[in-house]
This record gives sequence, structure tokens and C-alpha cells, in this order.
Amino acid sequence: MKKKVDIVKILAILITISGLLVLLGWIFDITLFKSVIKDAITMKIVTAQSFVLSGLSLYFLNKHEREKNKIACVVLPVLTVILFAIMLSYLISDITGQDSFIQNAFYLDDENPSNTEFPDRPSIITTISFILISIVNMISFFHVAN
Repeated sequence: MKKKVDIVKILAILITISGLLVLLGWIFDITLFKSVIKDAITMKIVTAQSFVLSGLSLYFLNKHEREKNKIACVVLPVLTVILFAIMLSYLISDITGQDSFIQNAFYLDDENPSNTEFPDRPSIITTISFILISIVNMISFFHVAN
């Protein structure tokens, strides 16, 4: 019998790996991993982490949907809430103009960020996108659970 290709699982792994590569770029100062184009805006650390969280969430959502996996029942909501909380703190920070604890404690950008309106933070559109992803993950999780 021919095995069915799990496209969602493959995409989830690719999303996670892309985020991990950017994080490695920041850890080991590999410019190519932080920004694909030389002298272009780098992907922010929090954005890379959000890609990792989103990829893992998609992986566990797929696992939960296909197998009713018990580990996925625990891990998926945790990953989703973490992603939502981080991005919500950035959105509130953007609206109020005040940095959040998360920004001050964990994230650093290039010393001289050029070509960016948002040093040390993702753009508002990126922030809203990850908030929407986390909301859809939770809705999907509860839909599958019922």
C-alpha cells in the first residue's frame, strides 16, 4: 500500500527549521541566516522564535488531528499561549509606545539597525499575523477536540 504524504507535517517542519536557522544566525553571527540578502533588514529574534513556535504548533495540531495524540493535547495549547502572549506584549508595546519586559529582557537587534523602522521588534503586521495564527491554532485545537 502506498504511504500518503503528509504535506502539513512537511510544512510544519520547514517552518520550524527556517526559524531555527535564523536563531543560529543570531547565535553564531551568520549574516546569511539572519538576512538572506546582504545589507537587507534582518529577521528579528522574536520573529524567528515565533516561526519556531508556529511550526511546532502546526506540527502538533496536525498530530492531534490525525492521531488524537495525548502529548499534542498538552503541548499545542502551551506553545500557542506562549506565542500569543509574546506577540500580544509587542502589540500593546507598539500601541502604547512603552517597551515590555519581554523586549528589554530577551531581545537584541543589530547594534546599528539600518533600513528598519522597528529596531528590536517585529513590524506591527508581523505581530498581528502571529497573533492571528495563535488564535486560529486554538480554535482549530478546540474544534478537533470536540
